[in-house]
Amino acid sequence: LAAADAPNAPTQLVLLTYPGGEGRKVTNDPNNYTRVSSTSDSSTFLALNVEEDSNLWRVTPGGGRQFVPLDVSQKKGVMAVAWSPDGRFIYTVDDGNSINLWVRDAHGESTRQLTFEPNKNFRPAVSPDSRLVYFVSTRAGQMNIWSVEADGTGPRRLTSGTYEDMPAVSPDGQWVYYRTGSSIRKFPAAGGASVKLFNKSALYR
Repeated sequence: LAAADAPNAPTQLVLLTYPGGEGRKVTNDPNNYTRVSSTSDSSTFLALNVEEDSNLWRVTPGGGRQFVPLDVSQKKGVMAVAWSPDGRFIYTVDDGNSINLWVRDAHGESTRQLTFEPNKNFRPAVSPDSRLVYFVSTRAGQMNIWSVEADGTGPRRLTSGTYEDMPAVSPDGQWVYYRTGSSIRKFPAAGGASVKLFNKSALYR
């Protein structure tokens, strides 16, 4: 059968024993498998595999249609790109089991992983001084705002609600804005209590 470990996880092929009902994963990748069928003796399976190919592109303002592909070595789901003022960019990679942050310099000469968690770490936002990366993580069991140093060290949990998402840093670097399921809030980048700004949430910034 085709099943997912979590609501947003890719659908993988799972083999169930009979009559015990124990499950064993047959596939483990970022793709989604559906429409499963098999031969009568269960020796061969047929499934529809939906592959999602991700690429990063750089567009020069005023340059017409001069799109420059930025090669990314990870052949996995790439999403949520954030530019850093020092010329690097942060992005997230979904390998089918976890989502983690990666960083690459502007010239493509250096690529490395920033987070190494077996859960979800995504939607990066970089401070104006390029020193901190704010992001969403589920490592504490809830969806909260976290930060790490630009080299990936010093992870710090900044919010502790049941659902916090979509961090954005103010231009002066003094505040971090985010949304909950029912409001828009902000907290001081240096640390401190959050402040409610609106009693309505939002989908995208």
